[in-house]
Amino acid sequence: MRRLIKAVMLLAGLVLLSGCAGEQRPAPAVSTPEPTAEASAASAPAKASGTLGAVQGHWVDLNGDHTLDIDGEKLTLSSGEWSDTYQFEVERQGDYEYLVGEAPEGFGIMSDLRVCDDGTLEAYEMVLDGPSYTFKFMREEDLAAALAAEDRSDPDAPKEIESEEIEYFSLTFDLRYLRYDLGDEWKSGFYSWQIERQDGNYVMDFSISGDSYMVAQFHQTVDQDYVDGLAALIREQDLAGFNGYYMTNAVNKPGYYLYVEYASGETLTIAADGDPGDTCVFALAPLLDYAAKQDIQTYD
Repeated sequence: MRRLIKAVMLLAGLVLLSGCAGEQRPAPAVSTPEPTAEASAASAPAKASGTLGAVQGHWVDLNGDHTLDIDGEKLTLSSGEWSDTYQFEVERQGDYEYLVGEAPEGFGIMSDLRVCDDGTLEAYEMVLDGPSYTFKFMREEDLAAALAAEDRSDPDAPKEIESEEIEYFSLTFDLRYLRYDLGDEWKSGFYSWQIERQDGNYVMDFSISGDSYMVAQFHQTVDQDYVDGLAALIREQDLAGFNGYYMTNAVNKPGYYLYVEYASGETLTIAADGDPGDTCVFALAPLLDYAAKQDIQTYD
C-alpha cells in the first residue's frame, strides 16, 4: 500500500511474549561453582519500591465488568458472582513495574499487570485463538472522566468536496458486536473495503473476517464507471458534511473509519471509536449495498 493511513480503530494494546525458537543441542556439562547469596540476589528481578503500597485497594475495569481488590500481596479478580484470589509480587521489567502472579498459576488467563504511567493497571487475556481482551483497571472515582466522550474533530475540514474523481477509498468497521443500520444479510465480522488507483486501473479489495476465519472476500480490478458511481453515492449521502468528524473515549473498543482521497488532493475523513463508535453518524447500508454490486465470494 503506497499510503500510510492513520489507524483510529481502536485496538487493544496487546503485549506478546516470545520464547526460544527451535530445538537446541545440549551443551557439554561444565562444572561451575555454586552462586553466592549476593550473586543470586543481584540476578533476581528488581523489586519495586513504593509500588506495592500504591496499588492497594479497589480497582474497576474500564473495558468491562471485572474488578480487582488488592490486599498486601494478594489480588482478588472478580466478575459478577465469580472471583479468584492470587498471590503476587511487584517486579521491574525494563521500563515498567509489573504485578507478577505467583508461578505456576499466575493470574489464570490474565497476564501480569503493568503499572502504567497514568496510574492505571493494564493486562491482556491470554488466548490462543480469537481477539485478546484488554483489561484496563483504574480507581472508581476516575471512571466517569475516562468514559466521557472526547471530541477530536477537525473544525477546519471542508464540508464540501469539489472533486468527483476518487484516487483512494477505505472503509473499515467491526460488526462482531454491533449491527449499526445493517440487516441480517450482512454477517458478523470485521469489514475492510478499499479501492485504489494503481497504474491507471482501480483495484478493489473487500473482506469480512472473523476471529480466525474468512467470511467473504473479493480482490479484483473494477472499472471507472463503478468508482464514479461510488463518488456519486458519497455526494448523494452528503458525507462531506461530516468531514473531519472524530469522536472517542478511553474505552478500548473498535469503531468505524472512512477515508477518501480525491485526485484534487481533497480528503474526506469520518471516524469514531471507543463508546462513541457504537453509533455511526452516516448510513453504512447504502455503501455496502453498492459494494455488493461486485461478485463478492462468501464462505459458509
